[in-house]
Amino acid sequence: VIGEDGRLYVAGYNGKGKFSDGTTTNSPYFKWALSDVKTASGGYQHLAALKKDGSLWVSGYNGHGEFGDGSTKDKYRFTQVIDKDVVHVSAGYYHTVVIKQDSSLWATGYNGHGQLGDGTTTQRLGYVKVIDTNVEDVSAGDYFTMVIKQDGSLCAAGYNNYGQLGDGTTTNRKTFVRVLPSGVMDVSAGDYFTMALKQDGSLWATGYNGYGQLGDGTTTTKLAISVVTRG
Repeated sequence: VIGEDGRLYVAGYNGKGKFSDGTTTNSPYFKWALSDVKTASGGYQHLAALKKDGSLWVSGYNGHGEFGDGSTKDKYRFTQVIDKDVVHVSAGYYHTVVIKQDSSLWATGYNGHGQLGDGTTTQRLGYVKVIDTNVEDVSAGDYFTMVIKQDGSLCAAGYNNYGQLGDGTTTNRKTFVRVLPSGVMDVSAGDYFTMALKQDGSLWATGYNGYGQLGDGTTTTKLAISVVTRG
């Protein structure tokens, strides 16, 4: 939670020290963690916070290089890893992606399924540029990443065994592929499924649906992103 004063508060599981309080003690109450925060994103075992000055700070588990600081050392206190120019961050399952002021996309961490989108499955300990320009928004899920371009198109990379990329296949993608051509204004990558909101108010979904999480009235997994509610 981020207060109106820019203070970041955290609660819940703290097994890898992502609360930045120097401990691994869980907390059932919200506690202060960092000041001057614009936005923050919680990954599986790490927390990434974007400050108002464009700097990026991280805490918690770093065993796969998800901090992007060149190491695999965990941090129990927030540490700055990028000093400026970050406008958005999303923390996934052992990876982190950021958008910079020039609308480029950068990624770091575990890449065994191609989720960084750099054309490889090589783990990265530091941020690498994966898209040069025109990135509007990004959401990192469980071993995959979804991107909205400035033209409203939706692109995807990474793990795809449940169709969570929405390209009609179960093929993993090491580079970003376009799955919707236009009109996308928001996206959220979850646990093997994806939800996208279009400008016309329609909601689209793809991926694992065993619990009905796609909201289409079934428990059938979808391999291609399709509309579930109209605007």
